[in-house]
Amino acid sequence: MGKRKKRSGLPGIQLAQLLEMMEKTKEDILLARIMNGQSEVEEELEPGLVESQPKFEELIDRSIAFLKTHMSTNVNLTFSELTEDHLTLFRLKGEKILKLKPNLGAQVDAAKQVGSVAAWSADHLVRHLGLLLERVASPMEASARVWIDPFFFRACAMMPPDKKMALSLEQVVPHTVVSLDGKTTFGGYIDYAAHTVNAQDFDDFRDNFLAFASLSGIKMYDHAIFISEAKAKAATLQNSVPQAVGEIYAIMKTLGKPTMRGVLTNGEKWIFILLKVAAEGHGASYWISKELTVTYIDINDQATSISANAVALISGILTHWILYSHEAITDDDWFEKEQ
Repeated sequence: MGKRKKRSGLPGIQLAQLLEMMEKTKEDILLARIMNGQSEVEEELEPGLVESQPKFEELIDRSIAFLKTHMSTNVNLTFSELTEDHLTLFRLKGEKILKLKPNLGAQVDAAKQVGSVAAWSADHLVRHLGLLLERVASPMEASARVWIDPFFFRACAMMPPDKKMALSLEQVVPHTVVSLDGKTTFGGYIDYAAHTVNAQDFDDFRDNFLAFASLSGIKMYDHAIFISEAKAKAATLQNSVPQAVGEIYAIMKTLGKPTMRGVLTNGEKWIFILLKVAAEGHGASYWISKELTVTYIDINDQATSISANAVALISGILTHWILYSHEAITDDDWFEKEQ
């Protein structure tokens, strides 16, 4: 018995985009009819044409029905599968960049002083990163995590007295509906979730959430969650922006938050990301920063070194963003939206 030939065709994402374009075309036709005060599309058939010839709208309807029939009933995507095409399809719109505010020297100096007597002081973090730079191989994601972990430990030391922070690693995110028809979801797990709660609630939070790390268990707390995605140091961070945006969006939908902040990093380079849910409740706008790096090349010997100022800058931003994860950019932020 011969092998059945594999059918060729458009990938699922392109079929979904084609369906969306056809449905939009149908909406535009209906809108044009309303604007023109017509209850029906008026057509004048030329002599000789068969009057049963399908109208354009009927062809659109048939095409939409065909696509819906031949598309998979449900599409469940993992975060790592997400691309720029998916973001466009699910109405996750990239806006202009977040740029650092000018004249941040005083804020950087202040960040160095916060938690100066703690185990993870600014000086300790710089020394620790210097050791990693010399002793730890860097191509793989596992080595990136040994760079990322210390920044979160430093953020713990920089928390104000009335707040405490905890980490959950490889936090499971249930599949979240992201399409208007309810048939497409994405989910999976995120590398880091930084949780901040009021200090008086921390013991209860630790006992009831950290033991199980279920997102459904944190809604009762006055709580902020900050998302971090880790990547191998050899990888290009920009290529993973769709995955990071998808993770933040899924958490927003799960927790019902209108705004959320996150970061994409390999420990040496950092891209900060802000999402805001669209007014109609489906889709979101997102802003990303340029890459910030903790290293520099010495002009004299061309050696790579750790920048104490860059470390303090990134630590300060990270701590502020963890604390205000669900709030819009304000005047006291490190970033401003590019106009």
